[in-house]
Amino acid sequence: IRSENSKVTIGKDTVIQDNTQILNSCNNFKTISIGNKVTIGCNCYIDSSTIDNDVVIGNGATIHKNSHIMTGSYIAAGSVVLPSTTVPKNQIWAGNPAKYLRDIKPDEKDTIAETRDELLELGNVLVEETEKTQHEILMDLISWNVRVNISPDQEAEMEKNMVAYSATVGPDDDM
Repeated sequence: IRSENSKVTIGKDTVIQDNTQILNSCNNFKTISIGNKVTIGCNCYIDSSTIDNDVVIGNGATIHKNSHIMTGSYIAAGSVVLPSTTVPKNQIWAGNPAKYLRDIKPDEKDTIAETRDELLELGNVLVEETEKTQHEILMDLISWNVRVNISPDQEAEMEKNMVAYSATVGPDDDM
């Protein structure tokens, strides 16, 4: 996310996946706005645009400058939204250049919301897991091995190795 002369706002419960670039290449564009409950896939490129609430931007899509993606819309994977395009509410756009495909059906809105909620949950798990210390990871491993019925001798050997490792590397040391 990069903007030197403007503000960037990202709403609540919004998912922005890996390698997505959000930037402002327009000197006169004051705010890059991404609404609430937006899902932006991997490898997207968004330049100086406004994205309203409940929008899905598929993997690899490009949104060129001064575009406006309105509430509930869906930009298909790999699509290229040309500069100064307005995508009306609750529509699916696809292609290069992106064009209107059809309106989103009510049951599709529910599926999109469920998928977004799953992505948010997975994101929370990822944050939780990546914040663990080496000691916590080893304790999780021992706990997992106990649940899969390793022998007491194997468990004791793992604990001994963990203690030996912990003696050389503290529980809060980085790897």
